[in-house]
Amino acid sequence: KIFKKNSVKIKYKLPKKNLKKNSIFITGTSWRNKIDLKLINEIKKNTKNKIITILDDRVNLKKRFFYKKKYLFPHEIWVPDTIKLSRKDLIFLKSCKIKNIKNYYLFSKKKEISKKKNFTNYKKNFIFLSQPIRKISKRFNINNKNDEYFYINKLLAVLHKLFLKKKLKLITIRLHPFEEKNKYLKILKKFHYLPIEISKNNLVTDIKKHKFTFGINTNAMTVATLNRNIVVSMLSMSKFNNLNRKIKILTFQKFKKMYL
Repeated sequence: KIFKKNSVKIKYKLPKKNLKKNSIFITGTSWRNKIDLKLINEIKKNTKNKIITILDDRVNLKKRFFYKKKYLFPHEIWVPDTIKLSRKDLIFLKSCKIKNIKNYYLFSKKKEISKKKNFTNYKKNFIFLSQPIRKISKRFNINNKNDEYFYINKLLAVLHKLFLKKKLKLITIRLHPFEEKNKYLKILKKFHYLPIEISKNNLVTDIKKHKFTFGINTNAMTVATLNRNIVVSMLSMSKFNNLNRKIKILTFQKFKKMYL
């Protein structure tokens, strides 16, 4: 959308012969998909052109640069100001020039949030920001007992108490883009007595509609803090702090003490 708005020509394929026609390459990072590293590898093999990588997250940092049994780095890594790198991270990335930048995604979301009003029942609405933890764990052979199903069951059991106290109007489940629409059918049947719905809104609308925002470690939680929502991580504080996210959150335990 940004490129089209500014009349930038878009090419979705980059043949090897075109590598030398470009002087600067900008990539993202992903520890699940190696498409960025494949491109960096091709550029380094065929040219001496500059490669800039914008860091998406520090979670699984080493996996984001591991390709074909070795580490592969760009010339520069641009780090958004919402990502906090530790000393160990900086030692690992010492072969790259590190540049700190503003998180322009959050900057645009903040402007979008400021233009909308909170919904009428905002203070009595609760939302769960889902993530495909089970799917990712299976794909990468990670033994993770505490997946999204574990956390949402734990959350709904507590929200039931708030519903009985008439402190709750609505519970919304917001699915991750990679999740199937019907993944929580069994849970919806189990908690059929609660006012639960699956979101069909965009992220900003959901944030303006629900004051209480629950998640595990998704970046959407950071966006929710821009609206001064009460953001709660289902992780323990020690596990959440290991992510080095620069946001203020409540743990689920603290939420229960404060609101039950």
